[in-house]
Amino acid sequence: MTIQLPPELIEEVLGHLAEDPGTLRTCSLVCRAWVPRTRSYLFETWKLTPRNMSGYCKLLHSPCVTFLAHVHGIHAPKRCWKEKDSRLVADLRRLTGVRTLTMSGIVHDSNANGPFRTFLSAFPLVTRLVLVSCNFGQQTVPLFDMICVFPALQELRIRDMSGALADPPAIAVPPHRLRSLDLGLKQTGPILEWLHAFNRLSNVDSLVLPLLKQKHVSTVRTALRRLGGALHHLTITLTWFPGSTSVDVDASTVFEFSLHPNLKTLTICDCPWTGPGFDPNRMFQFIATLESPSLERLMLDLLNLSLYRESDWASFDAFLTSSRFPHLRKVVFTRLRWDGDYQFLRGALPLLENLGMLAII
Repeated sequence: MTIQLPPELIEEVLGHLAEDPGTLRTCSLVCRAWVPRTRSYLFETWKLTPRNMSGYCKLLHSPCVTFLAHVHGIHAPKRCWKEKDSRLVADLRRLTGVRTLTMSGIVHDSNANGPFRTFLSAFPLVTRLVLVSCNFGQQTVPLFDMICVFPALQELRIRDMSGALADPPAIAVPPHRLRSLDLGLKQTGPILEWLHAFNRLSNVDSLVLPLLKQKHVSTVRTALRRLGGALHHLTITLTWFPGSTSVDVDASTVFEFSLHPNLKTLTICDCPWTGPGFDPNRMFQFIATLESPSLERLMLDLLNLSLYRESDWASFDAFLTSSRFPHLRKVVFTRLRWDGDYQFLRGALPLLENLGMLAII
């Protein structure tokens, strides 16, 4: 007797195998119906290196290759951009399904019209650009030119980019669909000001901010006020150590939640300072300023829960289960270290626990 498994169950099983290419290859041989899904995991992202780039381009010319439509991402780590690489761009353009481009490592060419820019132009339909640990050395970074290469860009993530930013050219117009920003410290102010200059800041509905320094407060505060009700998703990193203007920023002077009534998700990552003056109650006082009736999910990424054991958890519990947040469904704690942390939170937040709103991951 043949048993027909529901498609939803097959999708779930294959999804769990996404990081197991050997098993996925075996699954692709089970039946023809499983091939598209297994290929979507096996070939979703191509990792380009100087050694394999020519081989990939040969595949692009092969009439026997049938999986190219499943390539949706390109990861180009630690490349040195040379003139000969520009000849491969025409081949890479055959990957018309690429929507995510991830760049990392050393970039030897920052010329807006050089091989690096030529390589970027191979993927005009990219909607998500990720720049991680990009080292431009002593050269200025043509970040605004890079962003403008992708007219369909919707998401921009920048982490640890070295080099001073070049000023945006007058003709560098931000992509009109750019809506999600995850920015490093150096890029936060310039990117937000650039978007505002072209009246594109109101398109942003998702914002991830790093741990701010005092000199960035004015720019970020102004940008958040301009965003207002357009902001739906916010992630911030804070510290609760007073007195250091180079590190600590009073969160209440930057974030006014009354300006964001349509905020749906809020993530607070703490960067605790365990030296003299650390006050764990400042986090709860900050959360008590929440005035976002549309809030659906609050996530607290606590590096060390033991620092907060003596805080007023009862008031926190009552505040989040009050009528202020009729749409709140989950309060999530992450990065907990010990089994005792799980038991502590369940005991400290009985209202959230009984309502099924407490999640610990």
